Amino acid sequence: MRKSHEAREKLLRLGVFRNVEVLIDTCEGEDALPNGLDVTFEVTELRRLTGSYNTMVGNNEGSMVLGLKLPNLFGRAEKMTFQFSYGTKETSYGLSFFKPQVGNFERNFSVNLYKVTGQFPWSSLRETDRGVSAEINWGHLLDVWGGVRNIFVFTFPPGDYLGGEAYWAGGMHLYTPLPFRPGRGGFGDLFRTHFFLNAGNLCNLNYGEGPRAHLRRLAECIRWSYGAGIVLRLGNIARLELNYCIPMGVQSGDRICDGVQFGAGIRFL
Repeated sequence: MRKSHEAREKLLRLGVFRNVEVLIDTCEGEDALPNGLDVTFEVTELRRLTGSYNTMVGNNEGSMVLGLKLPNLFGRAEKMTFQFSYGTKETSYGLSFFKPQVGNFERNFSVNLYKVTGQFPWSSLRETDRGVSAEINWGHLLDVWGGVRNIFVFTFPPGDYLGGEAYWAGGMHLYTPLPFRPGRGGFGDLFRTHFFLNAGNLCNLNYGEGPRAHLRRLAECIRWSYGAGIVLRLGNIARLELNYCIPMGVQSGDRICDGVQFGAGIRFL
C-alpha cells in the first residue's frame, strides 16, 4: 500500500496527469501467486495544450496574466510554457522549457527566455531587461523569502530617490478581538484591534571602515513610530488597515504624515 501511494505521488508530481487512481486487487489466473496482489494505475492525461488567464491586484499594482503550456511535449514530462503579464507597473514576456531526468524528477534542466519592462516613476526611470537563463536542479532547494512595506508615518516627497546602500526595518504588532463584540462570531470576527511599534533606518556605507562602523551607522538616528487602529482581514490573502499613527524618532529632512492613515496590501512590515 505504501509503495503504491508513493508511486502515485511521483506520477502526480510529473504534472502531466489530471488524475491518478490506484486499484489493488488479488491476483487471478494461472500465474497468480498465493498472496499476490495486482496493482493497476488508471490515469487521465492533461490536454496537449492548456491555457490560463488570471488577474491579480496587490501591493498597489494590478496585472493581467495570460499563459499557454504544453505539459508533455515529447512524452517524457517535458514542458514548454509561454506567459505574458501586463500590469500597471510592469510588463513581461517569458518562454521556458523544462526537461526532467527520466526516473528522477528532482533532477531537471530548464531554459528561460524573458523580457521585462518596468516603470519606476519615483526615479523617472523606465527599464527593459532581456535575457536567457538556464538552471540545473537536483535534491532540495531552500528559498528564504522576506520583505517590508514601510514604516508608518514616514512618506516619500516628490522627486527622484537615490536610497541607500543598507537598511533595516522591524515591527511589533499586537492584535486583539474587538472590545465591543467579544466572542459573537460572524462578520465581526474579520476585524481586529491593532497596536504596533515600527522602527528602521537607512544609510550609506564606507566599505573601508569595517562591519562595526557599518552597524554603528545603522544604529544612529533611528526612525520609529507607534500607534493603534482596526484591521480587516480579506480572506487569507490581504488586509485593510485604519490606524492612528504617532511619529517619535524623526530626523531633519524627514517628511512625516502623522494622524489617521489607511492602508491596503498583502505584505506589511
